[in-house]
Amino acid sequence: MKKKLAMFLLVGVMALSFFAVPAMAADVIATEPAVEVQEIAPLNEATQTHWRIYDGRLQFRIWGVTNGVWLTPWTFA
Repeated sequence: MKKKLAMFLLVGVMALSFFAVPAMAADVIATEPAVEVQEIAPLNEATQTHWRIYDGRLQFRIWGVTNGVWLTPWTFA
């Protein structure tokens, strides 16, 4: 008896699941883009290290390539 009841419930649940089928991608017609397209920005900045010898001592300075500005003053190495 329990097997028949379990089988009946299982078949019933499976039959009801066919009525709740989600729409397929081909059925949906997009009239507007889902998201607004924005400019892509890098998450980190590209840098270059510049070296020089000043008064006989080695110095360096970091140039920010992404924004085109110096990121640090001249620093002794």
